[in-house]
Amino acid sequence: MLIKRTINFFLKKTYISRIQENNNKVYLTFDDGPEPEITEYVLDALREYDYKATFFCTADNTEKYPKLFQKILEDGHRIGNHTFSHRNAYSINSQDFLNDVLRADMVLHTPIFRPPNGCLTLTTWLKLRYKFKIVYWTIGSGDWLKKTFDYNASMEMLRRTHPGDIILFHFSQELQNGTKKLLPAYLHWLKNNGLASDKLLI
Repeated sequence: MLIKRTINFFLKKTYISRIQENNNKVYLTFDDGPEPEITEYVLDALREYDYKATFFCTADNTEKYPKLFQKILEDGHRIGNHTFSHRNAYSINSQDFLNDVLRADMVLHTPIFRPPNGCLTLTTWLKLRYKFKIVYWTIGSGDWLKKTFDYNASMEMLRRTHPGDIILFHFSQELQNGTKKLLPAYLHWLKNNGLASDKLLI
């Protein structure tokens, strides 16, 4: 596992994790959904501020909740591939992981991909980089830290946002408590600091 993590550390250097632009935009991204309630909550919050985002969907959830997926599109957001069933590249063999990603592609039809937990092996990276633009993130919100979630620490991290940063949130039922606590405050902070949010156009 240490070898895999070391390889992945260097592979991350090839990911798109920041947009080099001279403007006031940041790039909000949401992983794992769509799932009921939290998807509507996130969409309502973004709509209130007239912000756009990129939703890295699992195809499994997309097939379960097609109306939620359609709402994301109707609101003008972008879709990214987050595998079919949220498989971790470290936990299964490379071909099974690749098959899961390609199965998702048949549902999601998007050229951008984010691996669950940000994990890729050298083999999966070599295969996927020719088909997808692999997107990582600059700042993680910490909304996934269920047992150790710290609102103040998360907001301190989020307040380090600069133009061009890609920000990671989630839109899953399992993690919704952290997302709901952080997202409104963060959107308010972005607006007060003259930062807009746009979908990834890469």
